[in-house]
Amino acid sequence: MTLFTRTAQDIFAPTTSDGTPRGANMAETQVWGTEVERVVTAFVSNGGLIYETKAAMDADAAYSEPRMAWVIGDPTVANNGIYRLNPSVDLWVRAGDLPYSFVQMSDAGAGTANAIQLTSAIPTSQSVLRIANVFETNAGNVTISENGSAAKPLLTASGNQIAPAGIMAGMMIAYIDAGSSFRMISDQASASIQAAAEAAQAAAEAAAEAASDYADFARNNWVVAARFIGTGEQEDYPLSIDPGSENNMFVSVGGVDQAPGGDTPPWLLVYDGGDAFIRIAVPNGVSGIVRTSNAVDVGTPSDGSVTEPKIANNAVTTSKLLDGAVTYAKLQDISAALRLLGRDNSGAGDAQELTAAQLRDLFLPAGSVVDSVVGSYTANADITGASAVIPVDDSVPQITEGVELISVTITPKSTTNKLRIRYSGFMSVSQISGVGIAIFKGTAAAIHASAWACPAANYYQHVCGEVEYVPGVTTAQTISLRVGPANSAHIVRMNGNPTNRLFGGVAATRLVVEEIKG
Repeated sequence: MTLFTRTAQDIFAPTTSDGTPRGANMAETQVWGTEVERVVTAFVSNGGLIYETKAAMDADAAYSEPRMAWVIGDPTVANNGIYRLNPSVDLWVRAGDLPYSFVQMSDAGAGTANAIQLTSAIPTSQSVLRIANVFETNAGNVTISENGSAAKPLLTASGNQIAPAGIMAGMMIAYIDAGSSFRMISDQASASIQAAAEAAQAAAEAAAEAASDYADFARNNWVVAARFIGTGEQEDYPLSIDPGSENNMFVSVGGVDQAPGGDTPPWLLVYDGGDAFIRIAVPNGVSGIVRTSNAVDVGTPSDGSVTEPKIANNAVTTSKLLDGAVTYAKLQDISAALRLLGRDNSGAGDAQELTAAQLRDLFLPAGSVVDSVVGSYTANADITGASAVIPVDDSVPQITEGVELISVTITPKSTTNKLRIRYSGFMSVSQISGVGIAIFKGTAAAIHASAWACPAANYYQHVCGEVEYVPGVTTAQTISLRVGPANSAHIVRMNGNPTNRLFGGVAATRLVVEEIKG
């Protein structure tokens, strides 16, 4: 079940269903981003809850009104997602995937080169883009297991198996979940392709040298086809070109011409596997030479008259290639680790190396979560006394008021990004009283505050809140959550009642800070 018209997997897929390369459709991206924003808005406005596991959520279903909840850390990947509560039967029903658009995966080497095991801090789904490092170079077909789930094949964007050394230690890959397999949207390493190209160049140069001899031969120039030193025995000496006939050979031994033919010819033109040799017995230490020529005038090919089928495979050297004529598969090695090939300029042109930060800035739509931090408070300590008070009046809470429960630090990636800050937990008060709750940025006055009026002694209640702001800088931001009673004589406790903690720490108070792309 999905909450979106189309999934991110479909919208950002590198190819169409028939394998044709494609770019993202901006109109579809705009619709998808709007739907993500609606999900988040609906979640916040409907008293949204956040749970680590589905079991924790299922255990917390006794509400009299409809609720929405996110499960974000269940070890069973399929359990993570967005749920809605049917209060009439106290039952949570899964409504869709979590609205993550980008998940950073980590390969710490737990698997093998060909059976990769990846982990992530946030759950994956079929609708998210994955970015992962490669721990070691593969030697054959590759599979990936995410967060302990069943392994699936990793294929190229066109659906082929990964070639040996196609993903190399230290490189970064981007891929999506295509159902029965994972599909890369980054390309394989080009080292093996480059090695093959260099071997082809060497073969082409050797062929060109031989072709030069044949060209002289065809133009009726004398060509030295062999030089050798005799051993005193009959030997077969290789010829650099095939003269085609003994009549096209001039043989000299020790400066004396050796005429062909006769009843006992002094030498013979012989072949072995298509290669030409001269068979001759030359005294030990005496030098010999073979020259060849041909009286056929073949002329010079006119411009454009040599077609592709007439050019031997691997016969073209680097200098014969036009700038821009080399295909993507023939590119050189990437210069550094953690790079992808693409373009950060407008229009068509040569491939460029992109960093992970550029990939994030170029391809993630506005509203995407680009970073997040989470802090938690699991204790059940007394919060009381004059220094712990947060006055529940018309004054802005100060950093010196209340007791700090959680503090986290996040560094924005861009001055246009915003921070979304949420807290969630439950508390109790020893007497009928008010409780102040405030979020602070650094040491300045609170940027958000709320209060709870406890209706009875020892009563406990779930509390949550949210605020957003744009830091406008790329320096570290410290966010803290402080809580305090309105009356210094009253005792506030989190995660339980005034006498003890409940649920063994899994019902911890949490502070979540997310950086949202602007």
